[in-house]
Amino acid sequence: MSCAKWEVWIHRELDGDLSPPEKEVLERHLSSCSSCRNAAEHLRSLSRMLSELPRMEPTISLTDQVLQEIEASTESTASSSGIRIGWFRGWSWTGVIAVCLVIVWFAVGSEKTSNPPLNHSAGSPAPPSQTLSSFQMEKSNLPNGIFSEKGIPSPDGRYIAQVRDQCVIIRDQKGHIQFQSPPWETKSEVRLHWKDHDTLSIRFKNTNTERKIHIPSRKEHKEPTS
Repeated sequence: MSCAKWEVWIHRELDGDLSPPEKEVLERHLSSCSSCRNAAEHLRSLSRMLSELPRMEPTISLTDQVLQEIEASTESTASSSGIRIGWFRGWSWTGVIAVCLVIVWFAVGSEKTSNPPLNHSAGSPAPPSQTLSSFQMEKSNLPNGIFSEKGIPSPDGRYIAQVRDQCVIIRDQKGHIQFQSPPWETKSEVRLHWKDHDTLSIRFKNTNTERKIHIPSRKEHKEPTS
């Protein structure tokens, strides 16, 4: 057993969690291992010092402090107006507890307001619904094969397809290129459309042809459009 595991046994001994047979096993190891023995002596000494420290008791509870502040404020108001008000002394404990709960509720509410929760964890990819849909991206096609810099996300958001320098580049969420087509021979207006999660369709307006790219197999085949 490694020294790290023996250290767990030492902590268990300080917590009173070792059985007598286990204590004997631990003592035999400490007698033969100077590193564990020094660690045990240090932890035992620290435990004794902590046990000798006096217990600290709060001088006043939160409830008593709130009550004193309310009573002091009430008496101050009554003194300034010349009227003796004894309404606080007639309160029941239920009313006092209600006041304390209101104070705590306001404190928690202000903390939540100053620290609003995030909609999603940092570093996680935005869901596909936050990007332009395939239909919206198709409407942004420009002449001569120029395409929007954002590209078209696949239905499941795993891939992004872009047109660059007369070819199609498909990247994953980390930006790694998963497929890059050969450059087209002539400039043409194109339209990209995802057939499914793994298949991208490229339609060439000038030649009325369509190319389909299957990303997992990295294969591309060409066929005329209907």
